[in-house]
Amino acid sequence: MAHYVATVPSPRSYDDVRDYMTDFRCVADWDPSIESCTLTGGDDPRAVGARFHVAMKKMQLDYVLTEVAPDRIVLRGENSTLVSFDTITVKAVGSGSEATYDAVLELKGWRKIGEPLLRLLFGRIGDNAAEGLRTQLSGQS
Repeated sequence: MAHYVATVPSPRSYDDVRDYMTDFRCVADWDPSIESCTLTGGDDPRAVGARFHVAMKKMQLDYVLTEVAPDRIVLRGENSTLVSFDTITVKAVGSGSEATYDAVLELKGWRKIGEPLLRLLFGRIGDNAAEGLRTQLSGQS
């Protein structure tokens, strides 16, 4: 299992950041490893059951939005080799907000032997994504 957590402060309001982060298509705005994220199921990208297709350079994942609560957004992504569990929390901090992105990747089957390498790679990918999110939420994108 590879795990990455990043917390990013923002001068933007809680409502603004939560609304932005709830539409998972935004991931293509701030994660440089993502080439595109498209809504593939559901009429409302912010509603439980919405489905997204995420294209990266060397892999693709299909996500479903499994939970939307005032303080938490949960997605599950999967392809033939791995499962991704992504939890986004947003909270008000003073006049701004703070977003935390918590992602867990689990390799399937015999591929689990590659988890030490995945942890290293995921750390670098996560650091780049966190920097992109920091820039996006600062309003300096």
